[in-house]
Amino acid sequence: MDNQNPAAESLTARASRGAFWALASNIAVSAVSFAGTVVLARLLDPRDFGLLGMAVLVTGIVQLFGSLGLGGALIQKEEVSREGLSTVYWVNLAAGAALTLICLGISPLAAWFFEEDAVQGLLVLLSFTFFISSLSSIHTTMLYKDLRMKQLAVIEISSRFLRVAVMLVAACLGMGFWSLAIGMVVERILKTGGLLLVFPWTPAFLFSWAKFQTLFRYGRNLFGNNFLTYLNRNMDFLITGRVLGVELLGFYQMAYNLPFLLLQYVSDSIGSTSFPVFCKLQHDNQRLAGGYLRIVRCIALGAFPVLAGLAYCAEDFIHVVYGARWLPAVTPLRILCLGAALASIHSVVTPLLNAKGRPEISFRWNAVRLPLTVIAILVGARWLGLAGVAWAMLVVEVVSVVLVGIALRLIEQDLGAYFRSLVSSTVACAMMLGVLLVLNQPFLFGSWAPVLRLVANTAAGVGVYTATVYLFFRADLMELMAFMQQMIRKSR
Repeated sequence: MDNQNPAAESLTARASRGAFWALASNIAVSAVSFAGTVVLARLLDPRDFGLLGMAVLVTGIVQLFGSLGLGGALIQKEEVSREGLSTVYWVNLAAGAALTLICLGISPLAAWFFEEDAVQGLLVLLSFTFFISSLSSIHTTMLYKDLRMKQLAVIEISSRFLRVAVMLVAACLGMGFWSLAIGMVVERILKTGGLLLVFPWTPAFLFSWAKFQTLFRYGRNLFGNNFLTYLNRNMDFLITGRVLGVELLGFYQMAYNLPFLLLQYVSDSIGSTSFPVFCKLQHDNQRLAGGYLRIVRCIALGAFPVLAGLAYCAEDFIHVVYGARWLPAVTPLRILCLGAALASIHSVVTPLLNAKGRPEISFRWNAVRLPLTVIAILVGARWLGLAGVAWAMLVVEVVSVVLVGIALRLIEQDLGAYFRSLVSSTVACAMMLGVLLVLNQPFLFGSWAPVLRLVANTAAGVGVYTATVYLFFRADLMELMAFMQQMIRKSR
């Protein structure tokens, strides 16, 4: 079919190439981050990670006020003028400067809220990243719009590597939590410089109020949705830090980062590529539905077994990789793995709604979800501590299937087709976990040392899962392999 449609073939090639480089970038970035975290976990205390988590939570909330959704509007529009680009650039630059000042201004309030004086100093340092980022906002947007993921990948990987290197050097010098913040600032400076070099665009001294209004009419729903999504996703950090304290927040952050690193480099990389592709197919529901369900199926086949295996081996993994003092993170890690599995397949819903020109649906859903999230986390934290927070996030993710159903109706599909796309990964995971339960009896793996048991369980899990998919769901496996091969071939 694609051979008869050159435009479709060109889009497929660009999408495949973009998905490959987005995936490669996120895998490399996550691998570097993971390796750095393993070392930092032995150099720093849970309190250090908790303090940075508090500061980053505040900067994330502040940043949302400057994210007006204009970048997404530029991507969604088929044609964008130089006047429109320049207008958005000056708006973003002014927003970046304003956010820096706002962050500086509220830093004492944040320190009071969390009852940690160190948070104020961290926010003062991190506040300058807002203005730095605004210098390259249009450059990032246009690279995404054109699916130029290779250039983005090079910038992301190199800047993350140098960030981790700076963090490790600073931690070895005894700088504690400051080492984490300094690394973040260095990364932001390097990324901005790289983007300016790769996409040598300069703004004109133009500003069109009419252009701004046109873009903001679409972008305001993205802005509102991004704001509520961030709160929904980070309310657990906010409440944990306030109710349970900085040290337990450090444990929770470590538990959260492990499964959601996978979510970032698998589903988010594909999701970031899917939005501009979905935009180009927004008027063809048949192709759009086929592409959406294919992406969901491929994400599940890749993400589900890793998250299920990590949940099963959580205690051995934490003990071997991070050390015994991080064992309080085991229970929340297991629960959060389940939530991350659902989040991975839900991550493509928002790009689909945005591409169809219906970002207000995500906004309204998140407006309903936010109070449910707050109530669930408060109850969970009070009654079950860290585990209760993790259970609350899992329950909220389960409820989010409602949004999936709404999105599917827009492309003339139903939840039945969605659930059928998950059969192969779910059954294979169940088979894998069943075999691991048998193998880990006291007379087998159960009596082994943690490091040997972790290696044996990993090997057995990979073997059982792969064999199950190959024997009973070969078509899905071939589809995934073809998808990966296509990305690799088109990346050259």
